Amino acid sequence: DIKSHSGNSQNGHIFETKPVELKTVRRFFPEVWINEVKETTTGEFVYRNLTPDSITTWSISGFSINEAGFAIAEPQKVSVFQNFFIKLEKPNSVKLSEIVNMKVIVYNYMTTEARTSIRISSRDGQYNFMNGNKIENVFSKLIDVRVKGKDKAAINLRIRPKVTGKIYLNIQATTNTGEKDVIEDSIEVEYFGKSMYQSKARMINLKDSNNFDETFVFDNLSNAIDNSITFEVTTSTDAM
Repeated sequence: DIKSHSGNSQNGHIFETKPVELKTVRRFFPEVWINEVKETTTGEFVYRNLTPDSITTWSISGFSINEAGFAIAEPQKVSVFQNFFIKLEKPNSVKLSEIVNMKVIVYNYMTTEARTSIRISSRDGQYNFMNGNKIENVFSKLIDVRVKGKDKAAINLRIRPKVTGKIYLNIQATTNTGEKDVIEDSIEVEYFGKSMYQSKARMINLKDSNNFDETFVFDNLSNAIDNSITFEVTTSTDAM
C-alpha cells in the first residue's frame, strides 16, 4: 500500500520538510543518498533524514514487494538549493607530488553582483599551493572575484600534495552583502609506481593445540616506496 502525504511519499517513505539551521561547513557529498530496504506490516513507514550537502536535485524512487506481488511508486524529486554557493571541480585521485589543476566555481543566483572573497586553506599543511610551477610557502590563499547577478565565475587552483591518503581542502566564500558558503572536500593521493601484491595461505589446525604461531616471509620488499607497504590478515573456517 503506497500512501501519499503532501505529495512527498515514495513506497511508504514519508519526506517531511522542516526548517533546519544551515550547517557551517558543507562536507557530505555522496553519489547515492538513500539505498535502504525497510520492512513494514502496515504498508507504511516514516523516513526522516537530513539531505546531503550537495546543491542538486535528487530523484527518489522506490518499490514494494510482498507475497501478492510488487508495486512501483511514482518518482519524486527533492531539491537542495541556495542563492549563493561554491563548488569544487577536482579529480578523484592523484599521485604524490603531482601538480593538480582544479577549479573553484562560484554560483550567484541573486540579482545583484557579488563581490566575493574566497579563502582556500590547507589542513595541517597536507599540500603546497602552486603559482605556475613555483611553490608558495603559505597554508591558505585568498582570492577576490566579482560574480555578476544570475551568473557564475571560475577560479583556477593549483596544488601539490605532500602526503598520501586523503587531503582536505577547506574553501570559504563570503560576499560584500553577507552571503557565505563553506565547503570541505577531499582528494585521494596515491603513491607513484605500480602496486604489487603477494599472498600466502596456511591451513590452521588447532586439534592438538590452542595456539598457532608461524612466520610469514615476503620477498622483494626492499624496492618498495617508503611507508607504502601494508599487510592484511584474514581467517575463515573450513567448508567441511
